[in-house]
Amino acid sequence: MKKLPGLIIGALLIFPLFNSCTKQELAKYDGRIMGTVTDYYTHEPIANAVVRYYDNGNEDSVFTDTSGYYYITGLGSGQYRLVSTKPGYAETSSTVWIDNYSSTPTSSNGGSIVEYSRRDFSLYSRSITIKGTVKLYLGPTSELRPAANFPYTLSLNNSNLTPNSFQGTTNSLGEFTITDVPDYYNIYINFNYKAVGTRSYHGSSYLYNIPPNSTAEFSTTLSSYQGPILALVSTNMDSTAGGYKTSFPVSDNLELTFNKDLSLDNTKSFGGYIKLDTYTFNLDTQVIFDGSNIVINPPIDLTNDQNYTLTYVIYSTVPGDAATGTIVFHTEK
Repeated sequence: MKKLPGLIIGALLIFPLFNSCTKQELAKYDGRIMGTVTDYYTHEPIANAVVRYYDNGNEDSVFTDTSGYYYITGLGSGQYRLVSTKPGYAETSSTVWIDNYSSTPTSSNGGSIVEYSRRDFSLYSRSITIKGTVKLYLGPTSELRPAANFPYTLSLNNSNLTPNSFQGTTNSLGEFTITDVPDYYNIYINFNYKAVGTRSYHGSSYLYNIPPNSTAEFSTTLSSYQGPILALVSTNMDSTAGGYKTSFPVSDNLELTFNKDLSLDNTKSFGGYIKLDTYTFNLDTQVIFDGSNIVINPPIDLTNDQNYTLTYVIYSTVPGDAATGTIVFHTEK
């Protein structure tokens, strides 16, 4: 009975140690991200801009104050994707890491660890209009003519901007207009390869430091190359409206016409093929190569009222000169 008080005292001495460990384990972690959102050109703060942040598929957001300042609290450690935007501006994204070992607790016994990370945003207003005129030398006398119906891609060399690319086609006069382009300082326009007559054409242009709320007008002449690249000219799966047929007869052959003579040997040597959905045609026995034309008599029966996808990789008589494409058509009911 005399030993009992000693046991009680020992237990009381041990209890605070467990209590202390429990407090340390329950220390609250508070990750915080702050920064400013400003206009790239004027450097003025942007009030009421949205800053969205993503964590493991979850999304939340805050707004900037009148000084363009934002503040996010209560985050766990890890990687966060931030996106800042406001109507009239392009979205700008960034990635921020919050690490729970890189800062000092606010108080050694405060039960809370605060981690700060800063990320400032510069937004580009979508206020630029770009107008272009594209020409090419064509014909026996090399006359300068409009580059009609040429596809183009305008790109901003910044993967953190949205939108950062615009696509379109020149009109019959070789002209195009693109509106609502961010006032980014480095803009690149590429005119894709296209066969015209007996040659192929391509070109590109850079535009630098276009001021906000302005229209940039420029003209360019495409470069020509000896002989056109191989390209599909027509197919009986085309409709007169320019799309693909929605009522293709199930008993008809599939026909494709290209702008250059084709080569069965090159197509086989370089791994070319023709497929209808998952079925691959035997190029020797099921496909007829006739100059610039291909005729396919499908050995499989086409079903009425069904979508089919024809894909192909075909080579011309020039090694390495290939055409790749996809044609989707629907059979008649």
